[in-house]
Amino acid sequence: MVMKKVLLLILSLCAVSVHAGDCDITLSAVALNQGDKVPESIKEKVKTRLMQAANASGVTAIDGYDRFFIGARFDNALYDVIPGPPIKTAVKSNLTVYIGDNFDKKVVASTSFDVNGVGTTEERAYINAMSSLNKRNRAFASFISDGVDKIIEYYDRNYTSILNKAKEAMTMRDYREALYYSTSIPACCKGYSEASELTLAIYRQHIDYEGSVLIGKAKAAWGTDPDSYGAETALGYIAEIDPESKYYKEGEALAKEISSKVKADWEYENHKKYEDLLELEKENIKTERQRIAAAKEVGVAWGQNQKAPQYNYNWVK
Repeated sequence: MVMKKVLLLILSLCAVSVHAGDCDITLSAVALNQGDKVPESIKEKVKTRLMQAANASGVTAIDGYDRFFIGARFDNALYDVIPGPPIKTAVKSNLTVYIGDNFDKKVVASTSFDVNGVGTTEERAYINAMSSLNKRNRAFASFISDGVDKIIEYYDRNYTSILNKAKEAMTMRDYREALYYSTSIPACCKGYSEASELTLAIYRQHIDYEGSVLIGKAKAAWGTDPDSYGAETALGYIAEIDPESKYYKEGEALAKEISSKVKADWEYENHKKYEDLLELEKENIKTERQRIAAAKEVGVAWGQNQKAPQYNYNWVK
């Protein structure tokens, strides 16, 4: 049920394209260590600003974990005090922005800016110095474009091995992991067509497997407590079965059996709600494009639930 609600949300969003119509590149925003003179508190501010600038420039920057990341650091800071009132701090620094590969520990693209900022505190001065980090900055736009090109080249070279990982996970019934790999290929890359076919196959097995688990739980709940309590629990499981799962009809049959054995007032109040929900789900039978979007959401959720390694970004130079 959660997956279906998420699908409706996905369909209401529009992906932003970088080069071609449907090329959505995702970058994990990371907080790199800053130069010696830079306040520690500025790390998260840099990360937030990078996410805003990257998203505005046509890539998807997330506060989560992914293969490719975007990060930045201030170096060679010079300070000056401006007499008040109020007394202000002026900072001149060099800001270097990176796109890198978390897995291979490799910088994909980088660029540097000389920045200046003035504020009532050092932190505010640095925040103001980042104002030039936006999509109107030609150097930053060129940096994003270069990084995206390199990421596309990576997937064009390696999509076969990525899809093999998806197939291996599929064989092990690790469908969510399999979808993480199969949906990671951007639409503008060579392997996208093959990846889409595999994604649909994995997704079909995924919803069938999930359906079998849910119908098993529903039967167990009803068998253990063949009363209003057991009925409510069982129907909750049944309602989560995807309408395209081969177990959907079995779920409907079990729901009718349950409703025929519980008291009338409970049936009217709860089973009627369940039937209305099923009708709504039937109306939302997914097209191929929608199934791929739903499958991608499952894969992304799996990836975000993985505990990211504690990477040391000291190699980023």
